[in-house]
Amino acid sequence: MTDPEKKPKILLVDDDPVNLMLLTRILSFEGFECLTVGDPEEALVMLLANPKSFNLVLTDLNMPQMTGKDLIRRMRENGCSIPVVIATSSPVPVSEEMIVESTKTGQVYKVPAMQRPLDPTNLSSLIRKNLASGNKIA
Repeated sequence: MTDPEKKPKILLVDDDPVNLMLLTRILSFEGFECLTVGDPEEALVMLLANPKSFNLVLTDLNMPQMTGKDLIRRMRENGCSIPVVIATSSPVPVSEEMIVESTKTGQVYKVPAMQRPLDPTNLSSLIRKNLASGNKIA
């Protein structure tokens, strides 16, 4: 972010409204502006229409309409390269990264992941790290 007064804007994608509410409360307290979407298809449309609207996407892994990995894959295949973090109840590899492979190009993306229940301090730190590093394709 170039303007230190402007809060980083995060798109939260999760099919569970309780998770969206909790994430919004945690991240708002940590100084982020949040927009929530319960449908990953809707999130994809928003991101592709205006990819510079958000600084980061925080997505659930398991959603009925589309998985978080599919959302990331489709974002990347359509040129949307903003940072993404996965939040999941599924076990996360020791590396704290998940692999997403493009079905079109075969390109592999490493995506930071956190397992629920999420620790607010660790989540905020992971988000800030990804925003600061400009980690747009990881």
